[in-house]
Amino acid sequence: MPQVYDSKNAKVSDAYVTESKKTIEKQIQKAGIRLAAVLQICSRAPPKSNRQDIAILG
Repeated sequence: MPQVYDSKNAKVSDAYVTESKKTIEKQIQKAGIRLAAVLQICSRAPPKSNRQDIAILG
């Protein structure tokens, strides 16, 4: 979106960085917590299948 964000010569002032630092750190912490929750869900073992169908075949 070049018409909205002209970032060719974009510079962030030191005052802005200083003022925003705590907010940025909080947002990064929140993102870490959300990522940890997603990774925890992804790492769970899948439910064990019903083995009755294997017993019939064997």
